[in-house]
Amino acid sequence: MKSIFLLLILVIAAALPAQNRTDYAVFFVASKFDHGWQSLSDAPGEVAAIAAQLETNYGFQVKIVPNATRADIIKTLGEYKTKPYGPKDQLLLFFSMHGVHDKGSDKGYLIPKNGLLNDPTYDSWFSHSQLAEITQSMPCNRVLVALDACYSGIFGKHRDDNRPTPAWERPEYLCQERLLKAFNSNQTRKYLTAGGDVRVPAKSVYAAQWVAALKAGGGGDGLLGFHELLGYVDQFQEPRPAWGDFVPGTSGDFVFVKKDGCAGKKPEETPEQRLFREVAEWQKADALKTLAAYQDYRKNWCPGGTFCEAAEAKMKAFQNSAMPDNMMRIRGGTFKMGSTDGEEDEKPVHEVTVSDFYLSKYEVTVAEFQAFVEASGYQTDAEKNGEGSHFYNSTTSKWELKPGIDWRYDAAGNLRPESEYNHPVIHVSWNDAIAYCAWLSQKTGKTYRLPTEAEWEYAAGNGSRHTKYSWGNGEPTGRKGGNVTDESKRPGDGASWGTKFDGYNDGYWFTAPIGSYDANDFGLFDMTGNVLEWCNDWKGNYSSSSQTNPTGPTSGVSRVNRGGGWGSNQRICRVVYRDYGTPASGYYSIGFRLARSF
Repeated sequence: MKSIFLLLILVIAAALPAQNRTDYAVFFVASKFDHGWQSLSDAPGEVAAIAAQLETNYGFQVKIVPNATRADIIKTLGEYKTKPYGPKDQLLLFFSMHGVHDKGSDKGYLIPKNGLLNDPTYDSWFSHSQLAEITQSMPCNRVLVALDACYSGIFGKHRDDNRPTPAWERPEYLCQERLLKAFNSNQTRKYLTAGGDVRVPAKSVYAAQWVAALKAGGGGDGLLGFHELLGYVDQFQEPRPAWGDFVPGTSGDFVFVKKDGCAGKKPEETPEQRLFREVAEWQKADALKTLAAYQDYRKNWCPGGTFCEAAEAKMKAFQNSAMPDNMMRIRGGTFKMGSTDGEEDEKPVHEVTVSDFYLSKYEVTVAEFQAFVEASGYQTDAEKNGEGSHFYNSTTSKWELKPGIDWRYDAAGNLRPESEYNHPVIHVSWNDAIAYCAWLSQKTGKTYRLPTEAEWEYAAGNGSRHTKYSWGNGEPTGRKGGNVTDESKRPGDGASWGTKFDGYNDGYWFTAPIGSYDANDFGLFDMTGNVLEWCNDWKGNYSSSSQTNPTGPTSGVSRVNRGGGWGSNQRICRVVYRDYGTPASGYYSIGFRLARSF
C-alpha cells in the first residue's frame, strides 16, 4: 500500500512541469549615493553573481534595478504587483543597499541612491513597513524578501528563533515529493536578512553564501528549499541572519529548483558538497570545544579528513587535562544591554561590547560542590553563621531564614538523596561561590571566576540577538524551555503556581537535573530557569554611555544574580531581569556557574 501511494505521489508530481510555474527575481541595488553615503562598490558584482545563478541554473526571470532611487523601487514593485501570477509562481525581492534603524520611531529604512544622509521627514528613504505593506498585498502566492543591508533584521515582526537544521542533517525526501509538498503548503511571505539589529560588512558575506547555496543546490537533489538556503547562510555568517514569516499564517516554503534538477532519486554527493558538510561539522566541534564533539568529528571523517590532525591534538589536550571543565567559548560582540519596558533598574538601555570569554555549559552541581567541601574542609556561610538559608514565605510575602539548611538540602528543605546530586547546588552564598572558584583555580592552574553581569546577559540572550529568554522570544515548549513556573503541581499538597507559563509543564516543581532542557545558541544549558545564578558585580545603576567589558560598581551592599529559577514567572525569567542578594546570604533558588577569561 505504501509503495502504491508513493507511486501515486510521483505521478502527480510529474504533472507539475516547469512551464506551469514562473519564478521571478527582482534585485534592487544602490551602490553609489547622491548625498554622502559611503559607496558600496562590491554590491553590483555580488548581486550579479546571485542573479546569474538564478537565471542560468534555476530558470528565474531576473530583473536588476541598478542605482535604484526611491521612485524606482516603488515603480518596479508596482509593476510586479500587477502581474498575472499563476498559483505556483514565486517572487524573490532582493535589496542590496544601506540600511538605518531610526531609534526615535523604532522603524527600519532602506537607503536608495537618492536618499538624504539625514532625512528628518524620511521622505527620501524607503521604510520596512512600506515594503511589507506592498509585498503583503502582492497577488503572488509565494514571496521571499531578502535584505542585504544594515539593521535589516528588524524588518520582520514575527521572527523565527529556531536555528535552521542544515540540509545535511535533515531526512532526505525525493525532490518530487518535496516540490509537491511545497506547493500544497500555506501562502508564503518569508524574509531572510543579512543580520539582526546590527551593522553588517560592506563586503557581503551574506551574498557570498547565497551563491554557495545556489551552486550546491541544497542536498544535491536539484531542489534548494528555504531552510536549506538558511542552513548555508546561518552556518558561516557573522553576524547571524534574521528570518521568519513577516505575515502571520504564511509559513509555506519557497523553493529553488534547478533546470535539470528534481531527479527521481538523490544523486551522488559531489566533492564540494562533502567538503561543505565536513567543514560545517568541524566548525561545530571547534565551537563546542568538548571532547565528545571532537570524537564525533574523528568518527565521521577520519582517516582522510581535512582536520584529523587538529582533532587528534584537541582530544590529546583533553586527555592531558586533570579536569575537563565543560567550558564553552562565548565569542564576544556588541549588544544592547537592558530593557526600555521592564524594571527601572534595567534602564537605560546602553550599548555594551564584551570580549571572548568562557562560560560553563552547566550550573555547578551538588556533586561538584561536595568535592570542593570534602577536599578543602570549607564551611559555607549558612553553616558558619548558623542561620541557614533563605526561603520565601508566600503567606507573609517575606524571605525567612531556616536554621540548619545548607548546600546538602533541596529547595523544600529536605536532605538531598545522592540520586539528586546532579541538580544545581543551592543555599550557597556569593562568598561560597567565590571560594569554590578560588579552590578550583588552585587545583587546575586555570583562573575561574563568576561571570560579569554584562557577560551573563550577553550569553543568556544569545549574543547580539538579545532574546527575551535564553530559549528565544516565544513561549517555552517541551525541551525548548526551562524549569520555571508552569502547570506542574507541588509534591505533597498539589498546589499550583499563581503566575505561570500557561500550557507548559517542565516536569519539575523544584530544581531539575542540569541539562534537562535544550541548550541555547552558545551551547549553554539552564540560563533561563532552574536556579538564579550569582554574578561577580555589585548591584548598581546602569550607565547611559557605551561600555566595553564593564565590571559594575567598585563597592556596594548586594551582589547581582540573574536568570530566573524553578519558581520564577515570565517577568523574572527575562534575561534582562536583575535580582540581587547580600554576599553572605544563601537562598533556596540561587546557585552559580563558572566563567574564565579568554
